[in-house]
Amino acid sequence: MSTGKRLVLCENTLFGMGNPLLDISAVVDKDFLDKFGLKPNDQILAEDKHKAL
Repeated sequence: MSTGKRLVLCENTLFGMGNPLLDISAVVDKDFLDKFGLKPNDQILAEDKHKAL
């Protein structure tokens, strides 16, 4: 059902979709890394096993 109207966007409009990125930086011990299957100085895509973080 179209009304024939168009949305006009201003020059400084920001539109975003999708999953937000989240950077976390923390000092932890090796046991913590092992518990969640992480490596030092690494990046990951979060999975269900990381929910507790």
